[in-house]
Amino acid sequence: MHQKGKEVASGKWHDRSILISFPFTGGISFCLTHDLNVASILTSSYLLGGMYLSPDLDLKSKPFSRWGILRWIWKPYQKLIPHRGKFFNRNPLSHAPIIGTVLRVSYLLLLCLIPVILAGMDTSLRQWIVKNSSSVFWALAGIELSGLTHLLMDVGSTKFKK
Repeated sequence: MHQKGKEVASGKWHDRSILISFPFTGGISFCLTHDLNVASILTSSYLLGGMYLSPDLDLKSKPFSRWGILRWIWKPYQKLIPHRGKFFNRNPLSHAPIIGTVLRVSYLLLLCLIPVILAGMDTSLRQWIVKNSSSVFWALAGIELSGLTHLLMDVGSTKFKK
């Protein structure tokens, strides 16, 4: 991807950084927690987050394309959260730590929850989330870590090019 004559981190490099780092994420998380379940959840969500819930869902990108026939669900998100901004030449909402992840996950959950609520299964879902709150936490942590990896690639390539 080029921007004003300067090359910035491309989807290819974002993918490589996630694929190279996800085994280390699993190893480090297991060493820190001594819990294979936690390491598995964090590592899986890190990979899922990097490949499907990237900060670059706010534009037509590799993660956007990976959604295949379901990529249409991200079109309203792209209109609401435009890509260009002042935060490292990215949108401060889509690429910001924590905020960006919360926006992407909340947007996706909202779309998924509408049918659940309409089917009257929202109570069961809330009970499942409460019962599995630790797993939900580690899944969200993995998605956030993948977003931070993405941001580091963006910042690093911008700094390197200067």
